Amino acid sequence: MGNILKHIRLLWVMILLPLACTEIPPIIGGPGQGSQEGEQRVLVEEFTGVYCVNCPGGSAFLQQLQQIYGDRMVIVSIHAGFFARQYPESQYQFKTDETEALQNLLGAPVAYPSATVNRMNFEGQSSRILGQADWASHIQESLDAEPLIALDMATVVDDSRNVTIDVQMTGLAPVSNPLYLTVMLTEDNITDPQNTLSGVELDYVHHHVLRKILTPVSGESLSSDLITGEQLFKTYSYGIPADWDLDQVHAIAVVHRNDGKLDVLNVVEKKVKE
Repeated sequence: MGNILKHIRLLWVMILLPLACTEIPPIIGGPGQGSQEGEQRVLVEEFTGVYCVNCPGGSAFLQQLQQIYGDRMVIVSIHAGFFARQYPESQYQFKTDETEALQNLLGAPVAYPSATVNRMNFEGQSSRILGQADWASHIQESLDAEPLIALDMATVVDDSRNVTIDVQMTGLAPVSNPLYLTVMLTEDNITDPQNTLSGVELDYVHHHVLRKILTPVSGESLSSDLITGEQLFKTYSYGIPADWDLDQVHAIAVVHRNDGKLDVLNVVEKKVKE
């Protein structure tokens, strides 16, 4: 069954690739699947901004890919740089010191749409910053890798909008330091202005907006090597601001390198309020 699903996903990717630089019609019924213990997931960090006219096309393409891969594909939209300033009509400020710092860590894009896939510098690429035409193949490549770490996460929100996030990491193979954990909060389905190819759209729906990083931007160092079967646990808490929609807030945990390479070993995403 697993091989059948893999071939179906590859077929959808082959269909989408020729459309990478054009408007993509919605795909209905893409074969996603739920999280399973120990499965490999992929992190896509998209660089964007409300003044970026080409970014909505890239965001739409990622949405289509996520319909194929389901929750095995985690998207974070980083509003940073020149294009991330506000319109007079904007209700929200998506650019923060943390989004700017994360863009500085990953590297600033020279063109849009751009994204990183598992923060990796893939063979044949000059940078970890990838143009839209390269996303689909490297997402599939990342998902085909054998997982070294299993990630799980539980979230609880109390009546005062305080969220507690428990992260569990389990070694599936020996992994040596340095390893780092980054925990982020995103908010989905935010309606606010966005520049598009047809002009400024005041009721544009923004997805996967990075709102808060609960660890250092470069990650929290994990103090020990992780051997097969060993588990590590981390807990974080944060008071969700009143202007965030709790039903649209997601917690994301990322285990990654930070030794010159930033490669992501695994990632997991959960809604904070199930």
